[in-house]
Amino acid sequence: MKNAKILILDDNSIIALALKTQLESHGYNDISVVSTGEQAVEIAKHWQPNIIFADIQLNGSIDGIEAVSQIRTRQEISVIYITGDVDLKHDQRLIATKPAATIEKPYDNLIVMQALKNVIQ
Repeated sequence: MKNAKILILDDNSIIALALKTQLESHGYNDISVVSTGEQAVEIAKHWQPNIIFADIQLNGSIDGIEAVSQIRTRQEISVIYITGDVDLKHDQRLIATKPAATIEKPYDNLIVMQALKNVIQ
């Protein structure tokens, strides 16, 4: 499913760009990058991505978990969280969103691609 629409939600532009570049190198080209939860909610309304890579802790008034929750009220979407705070993997709000995977930063590129492969299958 190389034609999947992928939304990257991360307020660290270096990490977001690295992930986008990695995905593009594997043939995924329909990728949008946003830095706030508010932007993610807004773009998802119109663009309707298939997969979201979401950082949990973000600048702005809503975090990645809340953004995913709001998006999921309108559409079913696969979510892969990427977080630097391993304790957040056990957050009840996160668990309630039923993510396909939660990956710890710094992440290994192979782990990211395996998580994506699991979502697409």
